[in-house]
Amino acid sequence: MPDKSIVLMLVGHQEFMPQQESVCEGSRVLYERLYELLTRTYLPLLDTCRRLEHDGVPFAFSLVLSPSLCALLEDSGVCDGYLQYLDKLVLLGESETERRTGELMQLAQMYLERLRYIRDFFAHTLNRHILQEFKRLSDAGHIELLGTTATPVFLPQYVDLTEAVNAQIEVGMISHRHYFGSVPSGFWLPQMGYAEGLEKNLKSFGLKYSVLDAQGLLCGEPLPKAGIFYPVQCANAFTFFAGDRTTPSVLTAKTAYHAAGTYRAESKDVSFHEQTENLAGFIPAGGMRVASGFSYNAQKDSGTAVYDAAAAAAQVQLDAEDFVRRQSDKLSQAAVYEPDKPLSVICTCRLDFLGGSWYEGVAWLEQVYRCAAEHGVSCSTCAAVYRQSPAEQMVRPCMSAAPDTGYGENLIHAANSWIVRYVRKASERMIDLAGRFSDSSGLKARILNLAAKEVLLAQSSTWQQMLYDQDCQETAARHTKELLNSFTTIYDSLGANSISTEWLIRCEKQNAIFPWINYRVFSRKR
Repeated sequence: MPDKSIVLMLVGHQEFMPQQESVCEGSRVLYERLYELLTRTYLPLLDTCRRLEHDGVPFAFSLVLSPSLCALLEDSGVCDGYLQYLDKLVLLGESETERRTGELMQLAQMYLERLRYIRDFFAHTLNRHILQEFKRLSDAGHIELLGTTATPVFLPQYVDLTEAVNAQIEVGMISHRHYFGSVPSGFWLPQMGYAEGLEKNLKSFGLKYSVLDAQGLLCGEPLPKAGIFYPVQCANAFTFFAGDRTTPSVLTAKTAYHAAGTYRAESKDVSFHEQTENLAGFIPAGGMRVASGFSYNAQKDSGTAVYDAAAAAAQVQLDAEDFVRRQSDKLSQAAVYEPDKPLSVICTCRLDFLGGSWYEGVAWLEQVYRCAAEHGVSCSTCAAVYRQSPAEQMVRPCMSAAPDTGYGENLIHAANSWIVRYVRKASERMIDLAGRFSDSSGLKARILNLAAKEVLLAQSSTWQQMLYDQDCQETAARHTKELLNSFTTIYDSLGANSISTEWLIRCEKQNAIFPWINYRVFSRKR
């Protein structure tokens, strides 16, 4: 019988913020969110992979690490800041073990030991090189690293600006080669945003496949014969997989796994409830509150019950078994209609949800692989499925996206639509500059390179999402305006042939991402 496999697609991203702004409160919060995810998601994920390797448990997943996240993880200043963050948490943990008694003291001790382990794992086992460990796992065949755009731009909003789309893809590809030393075959479309014609842009860079929201294929023409369980190809032979739309309902919905009463109540973090003087310097006086990871309550009984780690571990096992059973049942039902094809189900999940929003998320992921191995269920990657399952049917996908009802309407909302208007204009001007100054060098080339970076960063849909979610709105709006104002300054300076070297150096230091960028990525291709 043909193989049937589960493909887990994990997507990691953190928006790039200028280091010089780390003193600003909004920027501090964004950096500490990254540190929180390192502590609760990225490092535990790598630790889990090592444990599965050691135990001989087969595991494989597809992984997306955005260029801005990679830039932050490789930045020595960020690594130094993370170690300082861990040191503050350890001090908080020591304070908590002294203040608490009984069950709460035992929980505080457990959290403290975990923090010390994570610090040692990062500083000594990995020698602060997180990306090298992901590359090692990729070279070993356990994970597939997909490419993605330079910033998480919602490409359907720029599909008519071919040069802007190509610039995002090209810088993303160069970044992937810069950090991982390889050229990806697969490509992740941020927000799974697709509009007709994007497959031409992707194909022109040698890419072979991508993943769409299920709606993109199921509403395409003609209807895929194997539904979401087998890849299809476009007219130019570019291959598309369909993501399983039911995965969010069991992972991230309000009634999903993470809502179980035995799991930890993240809203009960001591950082949100204790007085500042009881937080051992973790939160500065008058500063915005960020999660510390010290929470002593489970979600049941309206968050008043004491968290039981053993009960949570048992629930993790049940939820992992349920997830594997659900996906296996889907594949078995699909095989009734397509018995001669190797079928797969693609399950996408944001990495910041596993461990971040759901404390037990990474432990659940580990149990998924152990449960799958125990029941003989295959876990694979998009690359392996692409090789095993050559697309046969030609389908014309429709415009689609993962958020909301499947069209990305949250990114063109009353709260954030102004961003698209101004950023599109900046993109048009950048394309014009790349054409008018195609042979520039020296100082003029440097300022044009800066202009290209400002536009790419402004195109990020993260700022639109933050405004829509009412999450650090002032920081998102302020930073977007600063990027646009910086680009406008460059545009006007080039028109007047007057460039301030001092201003240029200051801006280059602030946005140190993509140091190798060449503004000609925005040029019209001949």
